[in-house]
Amino acid sequence: MTEKRRLEANLRKAEASLIQSAKMRELGDLVAGVAHEINNPLMASQTLIYRLKEDCQQKIDYSREKIIEMIDLISRCNDRIATIVNHLREFSRETEMKFEPLDIYLPLNNALLITGQMLLDHHIAVVKDFSDKIPKIMGSAPQLEQVFLNIISNARDALDTQHSDKELIIRCFYRALNGSPGEVIVSFTDTGPGIPPEIKYIIFDPFFSTNAVGSGTGLGLSICYGIIEKHGGRIEVDSEIGKGATFRVILPAIQNNFYQTEENKNEKKDISS
Repeated sequence: MTEKRRLEANLRKAEASLIQSAKMRELGDLVAGVAHEINNPLMASQTLIYRLKEDCQQKIDYSREKIIEMIDLISRCNDRIATIVNHLREFSRETEMKFEPLDIYLPLNNALLITGQMLLDHHIAVVKDFSDKIPKIMGSAPQLEQVFLNIISNARDALDTQHSDKELIIRCFYRALNGSPGEVIVSFTDTGPGIPPEIKYIIFDPFFSTNAVGSGTGLGLSICYGIIEKHGGRIEVDSEIGKGATFRVILPAIQNNFYQTEENKNEKKDISS
C-alpha cells in the first residue's frame, strides 16, 4: 500500500509539472500581446504626466477639477497595469488544483484580459454572447483559464490562415437538465477553415499537433481535456470544412436558482475588430 501511495504521489506531481509547463508555454506564446496590453496604459500615463509637467513649467493654470481629472486618468492607467501584472503573477504560480464554487466569468474574462491585444493584433473580431445570470460551478479558476487560453490561441492559429472574415464568437449560457442542476456551457466558434474529419477525433490525443515541427508540444488540447474531465465536464467539437469550428466546454452547475437560458440571452456585442 505504501508503494502504491508513493506511485500515486509521483503521478500527481508529474501531472502538475506537465500542466505547469503547458501553462508557461501558453504565456510565452502570448507575451507580445501582453506586453502591448501593458504598454498602452503605460504610454497614456506617461503622456499625461509629461503634459502636466510641461504645463507647470509654462505656468499654465489648471482648475482644481481639471487636475483631479488628469490624476484620476493616470491612476486608472496604473490600476490597469497593476491588474494585468498581478494576474500574470497569480496565473504563472504553480498551485494545486483547488476546487471551489466559481463564477465561470472569472476565468473566462481573465483569459480575455490576457489575449485581448493579441486578437486585435491578428485582426480578429471578438463577439461576446454572454447570459446575464449563470449558476456557479465547482472548479479551479487557474486551470479553467488555462483551458480557455489554449482554445483561444488555437482559434487564432486557425484564423491566421485566412485574410478576411476573421471572427471568434464566445458564448456562455446555462442549459437546464431534468433531475440535475444543469450545465454551464462556454463555446468558442471561429470562422476559420475548419477541422478535417480524419483529424477531428484525434485532436485530443497527446502529442498530436497540426503545427510545424518545433512550434509546439501537441499537449495543449490533451491537457485541456484532462482538466475538464477532472471538473466532471467534457469538451465537444463541431466542425465543417470551410465553415470554421466550435469548441464547447461543458461543466456541471452546482445551483440553478439564478440563470438565463440559451433562448433568453443578451444580444451579441462586438468588443474588438
